[in-house]
Amino acid sequence: NLYKWSLLTPFLLTLLASSQLAAKIEDTVKETFSTTDAGLLTLQLQSSSVEIDTYEGSELSVEIHRTMKRGDEEDFRNELEKVDLTFEQSGNDIRCILKYENKSSGWSMFSGSKHRLNFRTVVKIPKEYDVDTQTSGGSIGLSNLIGNADLNTSGGSIRMEYVQGNLKARTSGGGIQANDCDGNVDMRTSGGSIKAENIAGSLVGKTSGGNVTVKDISGNADVSTSGGSISLGRVDGNLEASTSGGSIRATIVGQPTENCTLKTSGGSIILAVDSNANLQIDASTSGGGVSSQLSLDAVEAKRSSMKGRLNEGGPILKARTSGGSIQINSI
Repeated sequence: NLYKWSLLTPFLLTLLASSQLAAKIEDTVKETFSTTDAGLLTLQLQSSSVEIDTYEGSELSVEIHRTMKRGDEEDFRNELEKVDLTFEQSGNDIRCILKYENKSSGWSMFSGSKHRLNFRTVVKIPKEYDVDTQTSGGSIGLSNLIGNADLNTSGGSIRMEYVQGNLKARTSGGGIQANDCDGNVDMRTSGGSIKAENIAGSLVGKTSGGNVTVKDISGNADVSTSGGSISLGRVDGNLEASTSGGSIRATIVGQPTENCTLKTSGGSIILAVDSNANLQIDASTSGGGVSSQLSLDAVEAKRSSMKGRLNEGGPILKARTSGGSIQINSI
């Protein structure tokens, strides 16, 4: 037993040393700026997630948390030398620029990868401000703002909530979500889902790789996906929805004021329509049948198509699919 322990001791000591080398190391850089009125916050960040919130004060603070998951203090200092962090202020306009050139190499059986810093940026700004954010490597969150925002990331999701102002969001690698916003919202992603609820304004939502879920939009809505299904709740204005790879479910509550067009190349369409609404129904499919629970006048009905007037007639509700059936239910 003693002999076996003597053989194991060097290996255990090596594991202990490696665990110490692999300890997590982090620090924080914080800058605070005084402002006298609304301004523009510009963030140009490399490899950082971003969280922006507001408060009822006049100071603006930016905290950048820098973390190394594996390495020792010397490794950490060496990586910090590759960080270029600058802050600029011009009146009430604040700019933060973060650059990080990670060129270290090496791999070991204990570390698993080369040393690298991770960044997380936390911002507190006055409630009334404009925001322009660009990051190449993380998610973005924005809450409780009165102002316009332009949010861009190449590698994460975007979340926006309780914003009074126009919003623009772009990501190549995640979903986008907007809730309880008062203003026009334009959200586009190449690799995730689109979700929007309770938007007091118009909505544009486009994705190449996920589902779209939208409801309670007081303005126009233009949504599309190339790789998922679409679920639609109340939209007061003009509605355009299309998908190349899934089904569409839509609930038409109350009286639409504008035309509605729903198109899919890869699934069925299920509609729930207020029986008291005044509409022109125009539905057709190349890959199934059309059925309706509504009492329509001036009906032109075939197995694969249906046209008719609901009550007094009005805006056109058009449904088209090449790959499934169309079902119109009454609510």
